[in-house]
Parts: sequence; C-alpha cells; structure tokens
Amino acid sequence: MVFRSSGASRRTLTSDIGGADEPLAREYGFSLTAGGGLQLEWSAELALIHREGEPWRSTIDRAFAEGQLQPDTVSARRIATEAAVRLRTLSPAERGLLVTANSADRAAILWLAACRAYRIVGEFAVEVVSDRYQVFRTDLEPHDFDVFFEAKSISSVKLQTATKSTRAKIRSLVFRFMREARILTEGGRINGMLMTPVIFQILRSQPRDQKYFPNNWRRI
Repeated sequence: MVFRSSGASRRTLTSDIGGADEPLAREYGFSLTAGGGLQLEWSAELALIHREGEPWRSTIDRAFAEGQLQPDTVSARRIATEAAVRLRTLSPAERGLLVTANSADRAAILWLAACRAYRIVGEFAVEVVSDRYQVFRTDLEPHDFDVFFEAKSISSVKLQTATKSTRAKIRSLVFRFMREARILTEGGRINGMLMTPVIFQILRSQPRDQKYFPNNWRRI
C-alpha cells in the first residue's frame, strides 16, 4: 500500500472560526478530538441559522443564546466550534442541502466536510478506505489506521510527537465518523456509498470529492 501526500486544500484555518470562504490548513491537526461524532443535528441547526459573511463564532453564540443549541457549557461550545470548522468547508448551496437532507444524506455530507476539514481524515479516506474498496478488500480494522498513521509520521513532526492517547482518540473518531456515515459497518466492513440525488448534486459541482467515498461509480 502506498500512502501519498495530499495536495493543497482550497482553505486555510485561522485563529477565528471565520467564514465559509476562508481556506483550511493542510497541516495535520488534532482539533477533531474535541468534537465528538459528526453531530448531525447540531450541524444542521448551525447551518440553518448561519448568515453569509457572519463569523462562525457569532453563529455559535446566537445558537446558544436563542436556544437552538443546549446546554450552554464549555464542552458543548467545544463541540459546536468543531462542527463549525467542518461546516465552513461547505459552500452555501451544500449547507442548504445539509439542512433539508434526510439523516443518511446528512451524514454523508458531514463525512465529506470532515474529509475536507481534517487532512488525516481525508487522506485515510482516499489512501486506505477507497483504495481497499477498489480492490475488493472490504475488511477494515483499527490496525489499518495505525499502519497508515505510522507511515504518515515519517514526514510529519506533528504526527511523530502525538501521544498514544491522542492517536487512539483520533483513530476512534475516524472510525466513528465512518460508521455514522454508513461507510463502515459495525462488523468492520467497508460499505459502498450509494449515489443519491443529493450526493450526486454535490459531486457534480465538486467531482474531485468523489475520492472520499468508497464507490464503483463512473466518474461524474
């Protein structure tokens, strides 16, 4: 198995959560450990009330002040902040689809957002999950992530210095994301992604993102 270096992303993360048109960093980051799972309901609530051009931090403040998100605690705000990190990788049209989507499509959209937001997730999706699916190796175990992480650590000081507990938490969350997005079964098998009308609409405008989903679709 060959692990590749990722190309540049279209966004860069700043000290503020910022707006949807700001680029995300391509450095490996561990902020996903603060956000729990994909947060389907909270993400939809934030996407619904977000005003274009508004800093996401202000959106979060309004969500708690107006009662869309509860309870207003430090841990809840950490989760909401990380949900916003993922949401800001989506275009306004994609966020609109997220709000109206059913639970399966909503999870798929948020999986896509996680792959865009977190380099470690996106590269694992492409270089391990999709690659294995293409050659009909649908079994996937935590050890596969450990091997991937070690390979990536060769060229990343950030990954080299990650503690065992941080690695374990990242691995646990990546697998949780995949289960919530129905990409991975509870028994550890990779599921081929269904091309629903909602997912087709997104990938038609961003065909390169097809790589994040295990599939046998023809190129869009």
